[in-house]
Order: sequence, then C-alpha cells, then structure tokens
Amino acid sequence: MSTIHGSPFWDQSQASSNIVFQEGRFVHRWKGEGVTETVATMYLYGQIMDKVFADVFTYVEERTSNASTGGSFIVDPTKILSKKMRGVSGFQPAVVERVRIAASAYVASKMSLELMGVTSSSTDIHSSASAFSFDEGMSSVQLGQRKRALMLDYGSYIYQYLSAITPLGFHAYSPDDLAFLGKHGLPNPETLSCFLYAFLKVREEKAKTAIRTLKDINPTLGLLNEWGYRNVERPDEGDLVVYFTNPEGPPQHIGIYCEDGQVESKWGFKSDAYKHPIFDISPHFGRTVVFMRKSSAKLV
Repeated sequence: MSTIHGSPFWDQSQASSNIVFQEGRFVHRWKGEGVTETVATMYLYGQIMDKVFADVFTYVEERTSNASTGGSFIVDPTKILSKKMRGVSGFQPAVVERVRIAASAYVASKMSLELMGVTSSSTDIHSSASAFSFDEGMSSVQLGQRKRALMLDYGSYIYQYLSAITPLGFHAYSPDDLAFLGKHGLPNPETLSCFLYAFLKVREEKAKTAIRTLKDINPTLGLLNEWGYRNVERPDEGDLVVYFTNPEGPPQHIGIYCEDGQVESKWGFKSDAYKHPIFDISPHFGRTVVFMRKSSAKLV
C-alpha cells in the first residue's frame, strides 16, 4: 500500500508540471513528455484505418448511387491498406510494422467481414479472405449503418497488439462494485462511460443515481470540488486521474490511480476497461492530467 504522501511508482521524469489558475482556483497539472511508442502506434493505426475505410465508403457510395442493376460488387481493402502504408513516414519502424500487422489482421477478421459482408456464403470467415461485398441496390441508410458499426469496432482492435495495455473486460466489475448500486445492480455494464466507470470504482455516492440510470456526468473540476475532491501534486492509490486535451477545456477522460502506479479506466461506451501507464492512452483523451483526491477538508 502506498503512503498518503504519494505513490512510490510515480515517476516525475516522464512529465512536466505547472500550476495554473483554472475554474477559479489554482491547479497543479502534469503533461506527458514526448510520445510513447504505444501512443504513436494508436495514433498511426487510427489514421491508417480512417483513411482506408474512407476510401472504401467513397467508392461504395459512388458505385451504389450510379447503380443500374441489382447485382453486387466487392471491394478489397487490403489493396487500399497497402497503398496507405507505403505513404507512412516519420514513425519508428517498429510502430509502422505493428500497425501494418494489426490493420491487415483487422480487415481479414471475422468481425470486419461480418460487418461488411463476406464475398460469398462459402467464404471462411476465419481465413485471410478480406474482400467486402456490397449490393448495388443498397440504400444510403443501410450503408450508413455499416459505416457506423465498423467505425465503432475497428478502433479498439489495436489494443491487443500493445503490451503496455492490459484489457480487464467484464472482470473489471467486482461483486462489491455491483453491490454498491443496490439490489438492481447494473443491467448493462459495458454501456458505462469512462466517467461513470470511475465513479463506480471509487464508490461515489453522489454519482450512484447517474450510474444506475446510465445518465452521463460532465465532471468539471468545479463539480469534483463540490463533491469533496481536492487537487494533489502527487498521485496515490484511489485518486482520480483527470485527462484534458485542452487545458482550458472540460475533462475528456477519467481513470483511477492504482497501487502499482498504473491507471485503470474505461475507454468509452461499449468498450473494455484497461490498466495502462498514465500517458499510454488514446490520443483522443489528451496528455495533460490533474490528480484529484477525496478529502473532507474545505476548499480554501
């Protein structure tokens, strides 16, 4: 168990700190220095996959809007992927290779083929076949449904290729977590946001109704102060780790600091919870953090 003076695992060399006046009070913030290999991999993978599927759907939209028959056609994303990967520069070779492997595996995966339509009923969805099938008569509504389903799915696929990140899945929810919510528990835990997940794990009474009803909370620093959380310079086990993309904007993500110096957090709706180093996290969440600790002390 770490001491109240701060976790022995907190390494100040990985971040720079400053004190700013934010939301009417002075706040001690830390910003991750540089870009870790994990973050670079997530960033490049997201870029590549966004471009690949943007090209896929641009072609499909053009083809279906000009269709004159009721037939079908296929699109092979592996060719588009190869072209996009050849244009990559400015990343470490290990990062590029990991992204190439993960992206290639995803477009050939069972899930992507099911979401996009396999080429025929005889296609083995466990094989390397990766051509997507589309009906020329497909409506814009149907196409939009496929696009949304795919975008929600492919983002998290890269995580299994990152050794610094440990997926917790539904094992993240302990009997004590669910007992905190009362006899009705939590009907669908995977739909919790990162904010509600964090408040569940720290047993925040003021968030109990929101967790039960899945009504998300916008946890500004002002709200956290009202609930009894105080900004601390060094993290300790059980503290909230609040992430910002824009230091002047609202929090984008919240996790819980763990005894081993890692952070436990849930990465969005319908996503797993993960344990990860503080700054090995999706670039969408930001690299500036504020540590908040529950305290009975009055705010000065």
